[in-house]
Order: sequence, then C-alpha cells, then structure tokens
Amino acid sequence: TVGCKAREQVFFLNDTATTEIYTLSLHDALPISQLAIQVDRPVAGLLKDLKSRGMLDETLVVFATEFGRTPGSQGSNGRDHHPYGFSVWMAGGGLKGGIAHGTTDEIGFHTEENPHYVTDVHATLLHQLGLEPERMEVPGHKRLERDFGHVIKDIIA
Repeated sequence: TVGCKAREQVFFLNDTATTEIYTLSLHDALPISQLAIQVDRPVAGLLKDLKSRGMLDETLVVFATEFGRTPGSQGSNGRDHHPYGFSVWMAGGGLKGGIAHGTTDEIGFHTEENPHYVTDVHATLLHQLGLEPERMEVPGHKRLERDFGHVIKDIIA
C-alpha cells in the first residue's frame, strides 16, 4: 500500500535558497555547526507538530540536496560539489523510522554499503506519493530518461 498520495501541497527548499532573513549555502565558509543551528529546531518542531497532529504518517518530509558536498574544504572557502557519497533523510509518509540505510567510508567520501543513485531516491519518493515515473511527462514532450530508478524497499514500512 502506498504511504501517502500526492493530493496536498509540495514545498521545495534548495541549498541556495535565499530569503530576506536566511541563506543556506555550503559554498560559504560558515561552519556546518552554525548551519545546523539554523535548521535543527525548526525541522524538529515541524516533525513533532506533524506527529502530534497525527499527520506524519500521511506526510513525506525529505531533507536533501541535488548532490553531496566534499568532506573537506574547497580551497579556503566552503565545500565543493560531490556526487560519490551524500546523505538524504526522510521521515513519515510510510517510511521506516529510526533507521540508517547505507554507509560511506570513514571520511564520507565514497559510498560503501547500499549504494543508490539519485533516480532510486526519486523512484522511492514517487512510489510513496502514488505516482508512476514512467507515466510522468510534460504534455507533448516524451521524457528522455532511460533509468527511472528502483524503489528502495528496505526503507518502506
């Protein structure tokens, strides 16, 4: 059974989103601990609120970027793009809670256990939303993708 349906609103924030009071970019030299302070309590509050209202099971929360960041610095200012090992965390929406799926080496550079390509993450999210990636296209434009990914079944409750 599908964890939730795509019938409500979907919100996106990316790692270079800028508002009047907030910028999150890992290209900057700001330490990760300071960035974590900016998002830790608000995200924890969101999850706690959804759970207390009985909405977490029907809401899929995803915290991700379009690629990872290098474990070390980019020269002397921030961290560069890194596709070889990065984290995505998800909560609710019919997914198992309290698990870690996959590992990287001791410095976080390369994936070691349970590697997945980004299309697997997409396939899993779409599955939980009740959508079929093979059928999704812009009217009049056939999708060029040949790899729609595989649902990561080990993380589904």
